[in-house]
Amino acid sequence: MSEIPPVFISYARDGACGQALARELYLRLNDEQIAAFIDEHAIRLGSRWIRRLSDGAEHCKVMLSVVSPASHDRPWVEREFIMAERVGALVIPVLASDGDLPFQMCDLQGINFYGEHKASNWPLLLSEIKSALGISEDIQQQKRQTELTYLHHLLQNNDERAVAFAGEVYAPLAVKHRKERKRIAAAAMSPRLRHRKQNRYDEPQELQGECTEHHDIIEAFKQHKRLVILGEPGAGKTFSLWRIAAEQATLALKDDTQPMPVVVPLNRWDDPEQTLQDFVLVQMEDLSGEFTSLHQAKRLMPLFDALNEIPFDQREAKLPQVRQWLKDYPCDTVLVTCRQRDYRGPLDLELNRLTIEPLDPPRVYDFLKKYFSGGEEQQALAEQLFWQLAGGDGIRHTWEAWKKQGYEAHWDDFWTLEEVPEDWKDEDGHNALSWLDSSRKTCLADPRSLMKLASNPYLLTQIVHIYSDQQQLPESRIALFGEFVEDLIYREIEARPENHYPKAHEETLQAELKQLAWQLQSRSGSLQEARTILPRADAEAIMPLERLEFSAAASLLELTIDNVRFSHQLLQEFFTAQSFEAHIAKGLEATALWSAENWWEANGWEEAAKLAAEYQADPSAFLHWLAAGNPRLAAEIARDQGYLPQKETLFADYRERWQTAITDVERYPHPHERHAISTVLAWLEWDNRAGIGLNEQGLPDIHWLEVPEGEFIYGEGDAQQTLHLDTFYVSQYPVTNAQFKVFVESGAYDDPQWWEGLEKEDEPPEHAWTESNRPVDSVNWYDAIAYCRWLSAQTGLDIQLPTEQHWEKMARGPEGLEYPWGKDYVSGNANINEGSKGKYCLRETSAVGMYARVHSPFQAMDTSGNVWEWCINKYDDSEVTTIDRSDDWRVVRGGAWNSDPEGCRSAFRYFWRPQSRGNFLGFRLLCFSSPMTDH
Repeated sequence: MSEIPPVFISYARDGACGQALARELYLRLNDEQIAAFIDEHAIRLGSRWIRRLSDGAEHCKVMLSVVSPASHDRPWVEREFIMAERVGALVIPVLASDGDLPFQMCDLQGINFYGEHKASNWPLLLSEIKSALGISEDIQQQKRQTELTYLHHLLQNNDERAVAFAGEVYAPLAVKHRKERKRIAAAAMSPRLRHRKQNRYDEPQELQGECTEHHDIIEAFKQHKRLVILGEPGAGKTFSLWRIAAEQATLALKDDTQPMPVVVPLNRWDDPEQTLQDFVLVQMEDLSGEFTSLHQAKRLMPLFDALNEIPFDQREAKLPQVRQWLKDYPCDTVLVTCRQRDYRGPLDLELNRLTIEPLDPPRVYDFLKKYFSGGEEQQALAEQLFWQLAGGDGIRHTWEAWKKQGYEAHWDDFWTLEEVPEDWKDEDGHNALSWLDSSRKTCLADPRSLMKLASNPYLLTQIVHIYSDQQQLPESRIALFGEFVEDLIYREIEARPENHYPKAHEETLQAELKQLAWQLQSRSGSLQEARTILPRADAEAIMPLERLEFSAAASLLELTIDNVRFSHQLLQEFFTAQSFEAHIAKGLEATALWSAENWWEANGWEEAAKLAAEYQADPSAFLHWLAAGNPRLAAEIARDQGYLPQKETLFADYRERWQTAITDVERYPHPHERHAISTVLAWLEWDNRAGIGLNEQGLPDIHWLEVPEGEFIYGEGDAQQTLHLDTFYVSQYPVTNAQFKVFVESGAYDDPQWWEGLEKEDEPPEHAWTESNRPVDSVNWYDAIAYCRWLSAQTGLDIQLPTEQHWEKMARGPEGLEYPWGKDYVSGNANINEGSKGKYCLRETSAVGMYARVHSPFQAMDTSGNVWEWCINKYDDSEVTTIDRSDDWRVVRGGAWNSDPEGCRSAFRYFWRPQSRGNFLGFRLLCFSSPMTDH
């Protein structure tokens, strides 16, 4: 379908009344669902008109020539008129004001369309246009019938991997073949949804706590309209998309002005030669011919599913097409789904984010109660299953004790509180729950608990079906999948007559599925790019056709004429996980899957590796093997699966190399690599550098630097001057998480003596990143002042926030450097959003001192980027350094991880309200007295 609409609106761009009328005509035609072309951009209309007519003249049948004083004596008017007559288009002059027609059109009948003439002449003009286009009521009815057919087909078929919706109920995507099983109410499984507005990385991020929580995907989409839904595998991203599609389809069936949902499964866009626009049109079926008119009438609702499942080997060509499509066809509402950990770098489409949170225990409990709703016996099953998932009798008895103490109403708090609040006290001032809290926290932290599995909607669905059949559960995710696969195979064997499908030998079938999964995951000739679609011929070389068809019938695989894929990505990763051991035994090195050039980037092997660790009774050897190729993933698995107490056994061989790597810029030049390794060291509590943690007394170990007395250049431009400062001392690094944590955990944060004259929040800051070696974030100006007071009292030193004059001398040196290292920004020298200046952007804080080659003239680190650093001065009056409770802006310096190079210059001043807590706000320490230090 050509993009040339059948109606072209010609007007003079330099005439205000003509432009206004052209726009009005365009909108009126859109309301009538008649596609029109209007040039609202800088390219001159005449030249574009000729070019567009030559590309698709057969689609342009009417030219509306808006006549205004500015349209007379324009050379392109005659050219357009001649071109319109050449293709037989109907030319209708539309007068924007009282006046004569251009001489070229003097023999045409114009229509007055200004003032009171608009109301009376619009029906006449519309009738002429419809007549020229051959639009009759019958044609309009045919278009509507095409829409209705499309909508019914959408509701009836959906995606074979997803669910057939009928408004109130749906069948779980992974058990669609189990017709006899209970259908689950759409509202029964309701994960928490967190919305966060998209910020460009050169803009300030939202302040802490300003994400919006939703409990219904439909309402969230209505409110925010342009979203990417993020979640872990099995969180319900595709289900949520189809729920939105079904809801919108139902509305569009009743109202012909409603947008038409178009589901675009990007994981099936596997033809390298097919453009995204062509693929979208295929999804629209018979409605594809109305794409242009629907888009111009703002009746198009694109729903792009599985962005992260675009084949890796096609992403370089296809991801730019997705971005360009969103620009070429802007829609008021658009939805994309993507796996959460993959939505970064080239996959980030700069849409508002809606994250599907894992189901917390209260939501799991509510779901089970609704699912087992058939009477007392069923409710007893729900209770039994829930407490088995939660950890057994220990956690259940602890809850019963809570209830006996009168806290039955605090069901949600029982599962989510980190500490029992101090104000939960009886009349005598005793906290009756304090003695139970240790037991509660121990139970909640039990790595054997299956609640983490149940927090995933896909896995919870499998759990309830297996439990319904067997009245017991497997103990791990890998065992759960094993039960599920065996169940699918068994049911298909039992369901099919002997002469329809041969009975599959289960061991042979599963061995072939493992081989198929590894082939899919690996890509032939490259082990660095996972994919989810395999050519049919390659699959048949692994599995005979009859077993491929059997696996498809059992809902393990999906077959098309050309391709084979697993019915769910988690199933592919399950079978891949079981193959690691055999491939490692044959000599496979982790570096073959995670290349030394980019091992820190997600490549599709992560979930399979996590399952592989579960698959083995003792994963120590596997984790040690994995650490050689992907240290961060190995440490993450050890942390999440409860193996960190064995860190010496697992990772001692790598400890010295990792410690050296985070500051060895020569051998590890890529900031993302050093960042990943520094995160591992934080998780393992192995970063032993001086100045970032605590000393032997349990107080912050501050490495002080002397800035000698003398003059320095301060400010820039007309405000530049030479100032003199006496000797002072600054901390080499910003205050780290480890150093701020002791202020909170010691109880000092709640001590009123440090808050005199300050505004104290009820709760300490919640940090976006908690790794001990990173700078503390999300602290406001008052938090920083209170910390300085506390540390001064502990050390006997005069510690405070720096003035911006002291800060600037520390960062620029006496010569007034633009950046700590010199005049111009150098890519890779700081944790910022480099934008056009370079390729690096960590998008979060990083370990202090990680950019070891870069320091100020006085050896201070991280003065450019990472976190903005509070200064004591008021922004609008830099001479004022007094502490007060005013709402006056306070100065921040140095830029942060989300700042551009301009904002990270040493002379750049910025500001925030003193009560602001953003994940880009930290601080550094100043001391006037001479600190005694061993460093």
